[in-house]
Amino acid sequence: MAKQSRLRVHNAKRGRRILLYAMLVMVVGAAGWSLEQNYQFISSCKETFASITKNLTPKYPRRGEFYDRNLKQVAINKERVSVYVRTQEINSITETVMELAPILSLDEETLKGQLESGVLRLWIAEDISQDQEIALKAKRLSGVYLQREEKRVYPNKSQAAHLIGYVENGIGLAGVEFYYDRMMASGTSEKEKGRFNTPQDLVLTLDLKIQDVLDGLVEEIKKHHRTNKVLAYIMNSRSGEMIGGAQLPGFDPNAFTQYPREVLENQFVNPILLPDKFRTFLRDAAILQEQTAGSDSPVPWSLRSGEGALGNQVQLWEWLGLHEKTVTDFRSSRQSDEISPSGQRPLASSPPWLDMVPEQATPLKLMTVFSLLLGNGERIRPFVVRKSLDIETGVEALLVGNEAEKGGKSTGPSYKFYDIDKLLASQARQGEGEALFFGDAILSTTFTNGQQKIQVNELLLVKIPAGGNEMTLLVVAEHDPGGPSPRNAMLERSIEEIVEDKVERIAILQEVARTVADVVEPELSDDGNYQRQNRNSGRANVHGSKGRDPQLEAIMPDLRGQSLRKSLRLLQGIHVKISIQGTGKVVSQKPSPGTTLKEGAECTLILEKGEEITLEKLSKSTIKK
Repeated sequence: MAKQSRLRVHNAKRGRRILLYAMLVMVVGAAGWSLEQNYQFISSCKETFASITKNLTPKYPRRGEFYDRNLKQVAINKERVSVYVRTQEINSITETVMELAPILSLDEETLKGQLESGVLRLWIAEDISQDQEIALKAKRLSGVYLQREEKRVYPNKSQAAHLIGYVENGIGLAGVEFYYDRMMASGTSEKEKGRFNTPQDLVLTLDLKIQDVLDGLVEEIKKHHRTNKVLAYIMNSRSGEMIGGAQLPGFDPNAFTQYPREVLENQFVNPILLPDKFRTFLRDAAILQEQTAGSDSPVPWSLRSGEGALGNQVQLWEWLGLHEKTVTDFRSSRQSDEISPSGQRPLASSPPWLDMVPEQATPLKLMTVFSLLLGNGERIRPFVVRKSLDIETGVEALLVGNEAEKGGKSTGPSYKFYDIDKLLASQARQGEGEALFFGDAILSTTFTNGQQKIQVNELLLVKIPAGGNEMTLLVVAEHDPGGPSPRNAMLERSIEEIVEDKVERIAILQEVARTVADVVEPELSDDGNYQRQNRNSGRANVHGSKGRDPQLEAIMPDLRGQSLRKSLRLLQGIHVKISIQGTGKVVSQKPSPGTTLKEGAECTLILEKGEEITLEKLSKSTIKK
C-alpha cells in the first residue's frame, strides 16, 4: 500500500470538517425555522431583546407643551395607539375578522385576505380612538395586541407653523421646537447651564386670534394677486415680541414629511431685494441722524450736500447689522449662521446715490431695523418664547427676549435717532386709525438652469398704533409680472387695500389682549387618543368643557367721539341690542363706559354731525353718566 503524503491527509481532514460544519448549520437552521413556525421563537426573542433595550435606554423627560399668550394650546402631546396581529396566535381567522372589522371600520374580505397571507405579524390599524381601544380590550381576542407611543400634535395645524416648528423622533428640528431642545440642554445662558432638569411648558408671545387675521390676509392676497409666495409677520415694535406670522405656501407640522424643503423653510429669515423706496428711507435716516447729532448748521439737513458722509453711512449699516444674522428662538436646525445673498438681482439699476445702501436684507432684519430707527436706537431682539412653566413644581421662569442681539453689537459708536418718525410719516401714507403704510415694489431676475425668470417683489411695512403698544406689520409678496387681468373690480384691490381692511381688527385684538392678560387660564387637553384621520381641527376647550368656551364678561367701551362704523366694530362680538339715534359721531352712550354688559342688554348710541358737536355737549353727556 502506497504511503499517502502528509499534505493529502491534511486536506482530507479539512474537507470532512467543512462538511460537518455545513451539516450542523443546516440542522440548526431547520430547527430554528421549525421553532419559528410553530412557536415564533425568534420573534419572541427579538421582542424580548427590544423590550430589554428599551428599558435600559435612559428615558428623556416628557416634552413640554406650548401655549399662546392667552394660554391656548399650540403644541401638545397625545397618546397614539395602533393595532397589530400575530397570525400564529389566532384561534380562528373567521371569528377574529368578524370581531375586528366592525370595531376598526375595516372591510372583512380585505382583512381576511391579509390574515391568510401567511405574514407572521400584521399591522391592521393606526391611530385608533379611545372608544375603539376600549372595545378591543373588552373582546380579549387572542393574537391581537395594542402598541402605544407618544405623538406630538399641533391642534391648529398650519397656523404659525414656521414659528412653532416641528418634531421628528422626539427631536425638535425647527422653530420653537428646536429652541426647546437647546434650552433643556444648556439653560438660557452659560450661568444657568443645567437649570432645566424637569420638563417645561412654554408660554409664547403668539396670539391665535391675531394669527387668524394674518392667515386670512395671506389667503386673500394669494387669491387676488396669484402670488407665488406671500408672507405676513407682525411684531411688537418696542419689545420684539413676535405676535403672529403667516406664510404661503404653508405646511401642517403634523405631517411635515410630506412637504418639500422649500415649503418648510421660513422665508422670514431668507434675504430679499429691497425696493428703492426702502433704501432711500434708510439713506435719509442715516443723513438725518448724522446732521441732527453733530451739526449746528442753520441750513436744513435736506438741503445739505451728502458728500463726506459715505463713511458714516457704512459705519451705521454695520452698527445696524443689516448683513448679519439675527439671533432668534424660532430658527431652524438647517439655518446657516451666516446670511448668504439670494440669487435675485434687480432688473433695473438703482440710482447712484443708493450705491452705499445695502441691496438685500431678510424681512426679519428689515422689520427689526425699522423698529430700532423709530425707537430712538434702542436695540431689540425678536423672540417668540416668553416664559417657561415647570410641569412638576409649577414654578415660572421669565425667558428674557428683549436683550440686545449678539449679532448686532458693534465696537463702533452708539447712535441716537431723532425725528425718524416724522421722516417715515412724510414718505408713508396715513390710513384709518393713524396707521402708516409704507410700501414699494421691485422687479427682480433670477437664472435657473440657464433660464431667466423675472418676478415682482412687493414689500409693505405698516406701523400700527394700538393704545401705546405699537406694532410693526411686514407683508412680502412675490408674483409674476403682467399676469392675467382680473375679471371684476374686486380682484383689482391692491395689497395695501387688502391689508388696510385688517389693520383696525388687529389693533383692537392687541388692546383686548392686554386687558384680559391677567384673567386667562390654561387650556386643557380633551381626553382621548391621537387620531390622524379624525383629529378635531378646533382648539381644545378649557377644563374639558364640550361645545363652547367660557366667555369673559363684556365691558362697554368708551365710544364718544367715534364714528358709527368704528363704534359698531368695537361692539362686534358682544351680544347686545343696539339702538342708534341721529347721524354723525357718537356724543352720548348708554350704558356708560366700563359697565358690564350682559347678553341681550340694550345699548343706545346718540350721534350728531361734526358741526353740531361742541365741547359743552360732550362734557354734559359725561356729567350725566
